[in-house]
Amino acid sequence: MVRVLILTDQKKSSENQANALFNNLKYQSRKKLYKETKVIVREYFHFLPNRIIYFILKIKSLFFPNKKCKYSLIISCGRITAPYSLILKQESSNARNIHILNPYLNSESFDTVILPNHDKKKASRTVLNSIGILADKNKLNFTKSQSSKLEKVLDLQKKKIITILIGGSGKSSTMSVNDIKPVFDVITGLKNKYKVIFLFSRRTPVIIKKFIINKKRSVDSFYPQNDLNPYWFLLNRSDSILVTADSISMTSEALLTGKPIIIIPIKKIKEKIKNFHFELKKRGLIKFLQKDIILWKNNSLDESKRIAYLVKRKIGLF
Repeated sequence: MVRVLILTDQKKSSENQANALFNNLKYQSRKKLYKETKVIVREYFHFLPNRIIYFILKIKSLFFPNKKCKYSLIISCGRITAPYSLILKQESSNARNIHILNPYLNSESFDTVILPNHDKKKASRTVLNSIGILADKNKLNFTKSQSSKLEKVLDLQKKKIITILIGGSGKSSTMSVNDIKPVFDVITGLKNKYKVIFLFSRRTPVIIKKFIINKKRSVDSFYPQNDLNPYWFLLNRSDSILVTADSISMTSEALLTGKPIIIIPIKKIKEKIKNFHFELKKRGLIKFLQKDIILWKNNSLDESKRIAYLVKRKIGLF
């Protein structure tokens, strides 16, 4: 049995990526994997650079030593978790550690660091590069009973569906109503052929939600509402998926489906997101929004599966 500790930083995105890797390792392993999760709650010194956080934790461990680390593998995701992963590894004689995203520490201190290509840090002895973020394809699986129930609740009636994923403003982008307006120029004439459904994220600004909801003639449904968020079901069920350009995570999750993925441009986005889109377009995995919705036979991109295979070969625990 392989005991695995997952370290996350209170962000849902970090938890999702760590679990996506764990689930794929579990599926590919001949050994039984047992998982425990620890959330690193923010403390007063966490605003400091990671090398200083590591130094503080190291001093604490000298004066207040922890019990010997009982885990064979530590998977951490998010900046704050990286120093904790290193301390735990040092307290064990044989634990391996994997960090997802930039650890802001020397990558050679980890057994493996998983960084997306758009961060522009090339693969090395310890660094593996992914296209986008790690997402869990298992979330697309629904039983016949679950699918039948959701079809009725969502009033799909075997219709063709276009799902439009709306992100929002953040550190790497600023979204406005003007970025969303071109979508309605395209979908207005599609209601006879498709059911048009909008899905909002936690970051979607209220002003954009109101703008979309008020376009009743063009929109069939929008979610979440009434505690219902059929995000993964609609990804699986859609004939085409539109995604606002700000969201690397939603684009990565949509790419799991193998459906045509169309990016809704946003004027104010950082270079790393542009790099991400450039790589996807080069591989023929996305198109940008134009006057017409063009459907094509796309390929599924499952980076969690590929990275898990490379990790399995690299660290040899499985």
